[in-house]
Amino acid sequence: MLEVLNLGNNNLYDTFPLRLGKLPWLVVLILRANRFYGPIKHVKIYFQDLDVLDIAFNNFSGQLPIEFFQVSQLRSLIINGNKLEGKLPKSIANCRNLEVLDLGKNIIQDAFPFWLVKLPSLKVLVLRANRFYGPIKISKDENTFPELHMLDLASNNLSGFEIFYEKILTIFVCLDLSNNNFHWRIPEEIQNLKSLKVLNLSYNSILGPIPLAHGNLTELESLDLSQNKLSGKIPLQLTSLTFLAVLNLSCNQLEGSIPQSYQFNAFSNDSYKGNPRLCGLHLTRKFNEVGLGMPPSKKDGDSWVDGISDWKIVLIGYGCGLVIGLSVGYTMLNELRNKWMARIAVSSSTLPLPQQKLCLNVFFLVLRWCFTAELWGSPAVHPIV
Repeated sequence: MLEVLNLGNNNLYDTFPLRLGKLPWLVVLILRANRFYGPIKHVKIYFQDLDVLDIAFNNFSGQLPIEFFQVSQLRSLIINGNKLEGKLPKSIANCRNLEVLDLGKNIIQDAFPFWLVKLPSLKVLVLRANRFYGPIKISKDENTFPELHMLDLASNNLSGFEIFYEKILTIFVCLDLSNNNFHWRIPEEIQNLKSLKVLNLSYNSILGPIPLAHGNLTELESLDLSQNKLSGKIPLQLTSLTFLAVLNLSCNQLEGSIPQSYQFNAFSNDSYKGNPRLCGLHLTRKFNEVGLGMPPSKKDGDSWVDGISDWKIVLIGYGCGLVIGLSVGYTMLNELRNKWMARIAVSSSTLPLPQQKLCLNVFFLVLRWCFTAELWGSPAVHPIV
């Protein structure tokens, strides 16, 4: 009885293979990184028992059919990197078990789908690189994304952000709103996201100072506020972010001296460039050129940090039981978003049936924990040996 089928990363050329729906026990289907094309039809009829469907990086086109989201068993739906267009059908709210929804890199044109808050189990939502527009507005009366860990809305045309941070759980770990059209100030309420590890607001038109509350995000590992219109000084409170491995404040209107600390001394000139009135030991611009006195000299014991430069990725490590210790560079490796959960499914397909079922159970256990980075953007899918 075949439960897991992985045909990913081949050169298959066909329309959506409905004949695979004749496999009565199939619960995991992976077709990513092939040359499948055309519209997606009749999924409800042929794939009623699917838990995981990954058809990323193909050439599927047309609109998402309403009946597509009446496959209510779905837990993970990955359609990243196709040519789907039109509006997002509200029938997606029928998938009450959905935990992972990745519709990134398509041509979907719609307002922000606020009705997705009705999905009680949704943990990962990726809508990046589409044509979503307008404000992100959610009613105060809604139970806002009660299980959401990761929200990636980068590279759209969103312009407002009226989500109520006090209603988002502290389990929220990743927020990427980069490359949109936001003009607001960074809200102080963001300090409520105590578990946040990745925050990317780059390439917008965000105004005002960097909130002092950012110093309360003690779990933060990657902070990218570059290419905005931020002003004022870099808050000294940011030096308390001891886990911070990636920092990019470049191309803003920041001024004054760069705070001195072990953490900040590890960042190179690239983290601060493009701020004409910003100065410090990391920059070629001297303190007296912007009317500031020299900062206190460092102790001799701190000199070892001078050789550290260019943190390029943030390594976010999470132990996932007996399966694997996962480290993912999210911010700088957007194009390498391997769907790690699929690897587990692939590995199990070569095992005897009892072991397949065990691996499948482990798969869904891991699915509840690994939501801190985009794991499914790369065409490559390699089984774990």
